[in-house]
Amino acid sequence: NVYVGGHEPGVGRPDPSLVLYADRRFDPAGFDLSGRTISVVGTLLSTTGVGLLSTHGIAAAGPSLIKADRIDLDAPQGTITARIDSAVSGTGGLAARALGDITIVEIACDLSFLNPTVWTGAAAFVLSQDDIELRTVGGSILDGVSNDAAETVHVQGDDVKLFAFGSGTAITVKAVTGGAFSGRATTLNLNFEADAVVETLMAERTITVNGAGSLTLKRGGKIETQSEGATIRLTAGGFIHFEADTRVSAGVVYDSVSEQPSVSGAAADLVLEAGNEIFLNGEIAVSGNVSLKSGTSVSDFATYFDTLPGTFLFNRMANAAIHAGLDAET
Repeated sequence: NVYVGGHEPGVGRPDPSLVLYADRRFDPAGFDLSGRTISVVGTLLSTTGVGLLSTHGIAAAGPSLIKADRIDLDAPQGTITARIDSAVSGTGGLAARALGDITIVEIACDLSFLNPTVWTGAAAFVLSQDDIELRTVGGSILDGVSNDAAETVHVQGDDVKLFAFGSGTAITVKAVTGGAFSGRATTLNLNFEADAVVETLMAERTITVNGAGSLTLKRGGKIETQSEGATIRLTAGGFIHFEADTRVSAGVVYDSVSEQPSVSGAAADLVLEAGNEIFLNGEIAVSGNVSLKSGTSVSDFATYFDTLPGTFLFNRMANAAIHAGLDAET
């Protein structure tokens, strides 16, 4: 194993061209890094994994880079700022935890969330009591964990921002929460260029989703805000689909036993804007206004409408002469 420790100011200054190669996992276990910060200047490289633990912060911004198949970053009393190239073999990803802000840019590929390995009892794969910003330059933001526990949250912070940029990129996340209804003016922002598939989005104040592609709320999923004057704004260049058993609520709280809704904050609004159709197959509860704006349809949803009870009225056979006239525009 290669052990990576922090340095006190003016002590053990890192080599500006630091490049570390390892064929085993970087393992910081056993280091007492109280009052210290890990600073990466140059490139920290592993063919398998990099794990950094520093009580008071991890800094690998600017031209610095952490490159590995999977990356674990832990700053339980500090902040994390990093440029990364994760999943270099196509199977890894990221886990990060900090008391303060987390700002991470994935420069080369998809950004996948993984269960952490340098700490246990994780409430989320990326966790902060302050703000989180995760950004890809040319990749998607994805769930890298299969069959994870139903209660697992992917990203949890105060103000949370996810940006997936690049051709064909997407956001596929299970749960993203902001503030956990702490009473603070927390916000959640998702921005994508292709498609987004989400299961749970929660924020105290504002949820904004904006993308050029389509947005799907998965079956059984929910989007929630509870404060007075809260806003949920979902904008997609393609369609917006809420699958079965979904729930979208603004300024509303549900009783834990009866599941009946009641107002928790007045004048909370829901705004849905789609370039194609809006398909709502779930429950919507809003204490303020609902605004829906859709464009052209890309699906007739036969699998849904063909199952509805009804009475056959009539059928008119096609008329070749009429079709020919329409084709000739006469």
